[in-house]
This record gives sequence, structure tokens and C-alpha cells, in this order.
Amino acid sequence: MIKIEYNTEYNDKQIKYLFQRLITAVCLANHYDLYEEDHSPIEEILSVICSWFNKYLKEKSLKFIEESQIDKYEDVLYELDGKYLSVDGLFIEDAYEWLLQLKNMIKKEK
Repeated sequence: MIKIEYNTEYNDKQIKYLFQRLITAVCLANHYDLYEEDHSPIEEILSVICSWFNKYLKEKSLKFIEESQIDKYEDVLYELDGKYLSVDGLFIEDAYEWLLQLKNMIKKEK
């Protein structure tokens, strides 16, 4: 039997890249006129993600992010993605996908 193991540890560069992509997607969604009626929850998500990134830069760890926090914002982005999918959900969809990647990184780090 062949056993294949993948590197499950993420380096600083990969984590910073993920945050860059996630923050960019949420920021673009927040300024996209089509999503105007949902700017409030998007602004909240952006604020939280930026605070996570700042804390990560200081601690060099993702362990402080609780899975329940990720789940909360995952649910919001999922709902928004469904709402705008038929119109133009590109930025919301990107934000949702990058948040899922962050969630996977956190699970592997804990």
C-alpha cells in the first residue's frame, strides 16, 4: 500500500496571501453598488477579517480564531452568495471561497 502525505502546515507567505485575497474580495464586495443593501454585514465581515489579519501579524498563529466565528461569517456569505448568484455574485463568491480556505487552514493548525 502506498501512502501519500501532503504538507499540511502553511507558511507565513501562504497565510498572508490568503488574507490578501480574502480582504480584497470582501472590500470589493463592500464597494460594489449592486450589494448596497447588504453593505452593513459586509462591512462587519471586513472589519473582523482585518482584525484577524492584524492579530495574525503579531502572533504568527491562527489559533486565536474560533471556528464558531468563521461559521457565523461563512453563513452570512453563503446567504449573500445565494442572493446575488443569479445577478452578479462574483465578489461575494470569492469572499466565501477564501473564507472556506481560511477555515481549512485554521483546522489544520489546531
